[in-house]
Amino acid sequence: MSERDPAYRMPRPKKGEVLLFRVFLPAARGVVEDTLFPLLSSDEREKANCFRRAEDRTASIATRGTLRRLLGEMTGRPPESLRFRYSETGKPLLDHSRAPVFSVSHSGDWALLSFVPEGESVGVDVERPKVRHTLWSIADRWFSEEERGLLRSAPDEGEAFLRIWTRKEAFVKARGSALFRELSRVCVWPGKVREIDGTDWHFENVPMENGYVASVAASRPIERLDSIDLKEQSAWRS
Repeated sequence: MSERDPAYRMPRPKKGEVLLFRVFLPAARGVVEDTLFPLLSSDEREKANCFRRAEDRTASIATRGTLRRLLGEMTGRPPESLRFRYSETGKPLLDHSRAPVFSVSHSGDWALLSFVPEGESVGVDVERPKVRHTLWSIADRWFSEEERGLLRSAPDEGEAFLRIWTRKEAFVKARGSALFRELSRVCVWPGKVREIDGTDWHFENVPMENGYVASVAASRPIERLDSIDLKEQSAWRS
């Protein structure tokens, strides 16, 4: 896992590769207003300004602004000019030809942004540690019978829950949010490859710190997970 150098030149994701950026949100606070907020569309600005908590507003601007910066570098277009659309299943896509496919997630101090080549699908999810007494209310509703059995037998129930949940969220983001209601019939654990609706989906754990858990789901084998950290303000100002 490397930290982005100010002289870094943005690659485009290659076949079999997931390009992943881990954004440490506290580091982005100093660049939110002057560097990232101006890149947002009017709808994105309105959505960010609706948050009551400053932390939520910062996370929204930092995640969306960073997404625009990275996609702008990958496509050679001004970040503020990028347009987005939604697939039939609700997955957000860049409305340009030959554009990378992306997925984003944020929770607590971290935002993750993942990219794969055009024609592929990717989803990412990150979660902060949850209060244990809430785990089973979620698992009983959204986990398959097999997953609930695995959760009961896990040596660390909290970590196992987050591992299953982040995989489910990543899968839904890769396919589209319209499929969220089908989560309870989808089994994503154990193993790195699961056949779902006749298609092999590939999962990888993303290394995180301080109890956070994150997962990536992709429609093709993940030959390489290239992870880059954005932890200093210089990463946005370069």
